[in-house]
Amino acid sequence: MEGWIMLSGILEIGRILSGSSIEDYLKSKVVYKDAPDEAKIVRIVFEPSEKKIRLVPEDFDKSRLEKYLWVGNAKGNIPQTRLTSDNLTKIFTQSIFNAYQKIDESELKDTLGEIIEGFSCVKEDKKVIDLSLIEDLDDNLKEKWRNIEKIGKGEEITNILNEYLKEKLSVSKKLLTSLLFTVYYKDKSLVEYEEYKRMLYKEFVEEAFSETETGICHGCGKETKVTKDFSKFELKFFITDKINFASGIDKEGFYRNFALCDECFTAFGSGEKFLKNNLRMKIIFDSYFCYIIPNFYDSNAIPSSRVLAERAEDTIHTAESLNSADKWNQYREQLEERIETEAFALNFVFVHEKNAAVKIKKMIMDVPPSRIKEIIYKRNLVRERFSELLSDVEDSFKVTELDFDRIFYLFPVRKDLPGNILEIYDSILSKKPLSERKVIRDFLEVVTIYYYNKYDGYYHSKPNNESSVFWKVIDHMLASNQFLMYARELNILQGGGDRMNYEDLDVIGTDLRKYVETLELDEQKTGLFLLGVLLSEVARAQ
Repeated sequence: MEGWIMLSGILEIGRILSGSSIEDYLKSKVVYKDAPDEAKIVRIVFEPSEKKIRLVPEDFDKSRLEKYLWVGNAKGNIPQTRLTSDNLTKIFTQSIFNAYQKIDESELKDTLGEIIEGFSCVKEDKKVIDLSLIEDLDDNLKEKWRNIEKIGKGEEITNILNEYLKEKLSVSKKLLTSLLFTVYYKDKSLVEYEEYKRMLYKEFVEEAFSETETGICHGCGKETKVTKDFSKFELKFFITDKINFASGIDKEGFYRNFALCDECFTAFGSGEKFLKNNLRMKIIFDSYFCYIIPNFYDSNAIPSSRVLAERAEDTIHTAESLNSADKWNQYREQLEERIETEAFALNFVFVHEKNAAVKIKKMIMDVPPSRIKEIIYKRNLVRERFSELLSDVEDSFKVTELDFDRIFYLFPVRKDLPGNILEIYDSILSKKPLSERKVIRDFLEVVTIYYYNKYDGYYHSKPNNESSVFWKVIDHMLASNQFLMYARELNILQGGGDRMNYEDLDVIGTDLRKYVETLELDEQKTGLFLLGVLLSEVARAQ
């Protein structure tokens, strides 16, 4: 069910984006990425008249990613054919030669043949581009190149090229990962050839339909030629390569699991790339991401591709406002206006991505943008009320912003099983009840992490010194009480004890009693709060 919901959301986006031409499809597959100011796109210029390879840098610009058709490298063991790549070694040892083999007879094939004829040499019975022909390659690096006997995985070639690039472009080792390379022959970009575009399209789409059978498309419901080959997709949240997962434990059963017609296959590819480029949000724990998939519940309000691109930015800013209060403060005016007019709900899909596999860990369905506005409004309201309660000690304690990043550390999130925090996010977003007693037990478990030095198994970081532990626990106690007030405002707190008789609290002083009454604490939560007060006094004394 979860996989189907994600599939249909990606298909909806892809149908909006997909054009009728190969070029439109490839544009939808372009990988747009942010890069540091020093990043470069490097033209690899083969000059036959001089028999030289010239590397010419130009400033990194996202618009050029489309011009040079940066659609990512081929995944896994698929032969590399990309003539624009972030891996120069692959271009020199694989892409040029593999592209020559795959491209039909044409001017581009002839050009690639001339490059192979004039600029390659043989290493270990394998043709590779001759690095000694690179302009400005110094004698030391040429000597290293001559001494290479085996290509292997290309590590030695990569080391030579990296040394050259650091000197040639005056870049650090770290910045090498931000370089992008594209092949030219004289003054002609090879990725502009229609034959190259046709080859890419075949890799993405046509080859998936080399083995098909008639069946029901799970995307549109039509009975037509369908494929079960999803090897080119990155978001592999359904399994089509392990026989025990096939319907009937039979290879042909994959067609009954998930199968797509050519139109839906193309739409999925477009939607998938748009999702990764524009609607993907990093969350705190390693290798976990959240995809924000809109669900258009008014068919008349489905946007055009241009409007979808514009709204995607506002959508991700809205979602990031849950993660970071600073993001809401930065975009508040435009987001409030957008939230009031949106005709769709948001599906939050939390996934774990590792080794090209995507596992769905949690789906939070049909969250209206108005709910996000309410969450942020209540967050700010509680912060203001809490600031008033702590006004006398504001120099010592900073009232926290209860965004998702801060809430993460209020709970005992284990590195091996981080899923429990997703249940908290689910309650906040979808109004599912939270057990008050369970929440308080979790808060106290975090105290034990600090007190018993149990940091290895959790995401919580160890304070610098023992004194810092006290202040960390005090801050945690205050933020925990603030969360309880927040959860009560959101009407998601369930259970807990009865309200206590506040007349019994005269002994703790007027200010503390006011705090307890304002938060409407029961005996259990009052005990939690007073423990924090006690620790605070101990810390002050020390």
